[in-house]
Amino acid sequence: MVGGLAFLATLSMCVPVVPLLTAAVLLNARRWRAIAFCAAGGSGGGALILYVVFHHLGWAQLLSYLPELTRSARWVAVAGFTEDYGLLALTAIAASPLPQTPALVFVALAELSPIAVFGSIFSGKLAKYGLTAWLAARAREPLQGEIGEMIASIERDKVPHGRRHDAT
Repeated sequence: MVGGLAFLATLSMCVPVVPLLTAAVLLNARRWRAIAFCAAGGSGGGALILYVVFHHLGWAQLLSYLPELTRSARWVAVAGFTEDYGLLALTAIAASPLPQTPALVFVALAELSPIAVFGSIFSGKLAKYGLTAWLAARAREPLQGEIGEMIASIERDKVPHGRRHDAT
């Protein structure tokens, strides 16, 4: 399920995957590795479809749909990095909080193997999501203890409905 949601989130380019991943890990911390792997696979699959679409659209059509895209400072930074370093840059961008869509656009205009692009995105996302999932799994244990203590405290302090004593 996490892989499918990561696929759709990446394809839509408007929903971040990290909150979905974190929620899934908090629900089942023992499976953090599998959750991170599935999220990386889903995100890689969505990115691969975007790559193919951008590859076939070309610059002219892309800029006619999104003319404001090239005015972004992030766009300029990602474009320069991607032009200089190609797939290595794509891997680094996928592992970072930077948006990967501009990098995919620049990579799509080069003649790269779709399998190499998928591998790049998958590797970067696996590093990013693996670290995020590991941190979420570790954060869950202390939270679980604190929440359990809060519930026990509320239960101890709870007075049965008919036995309320007022000090008046």
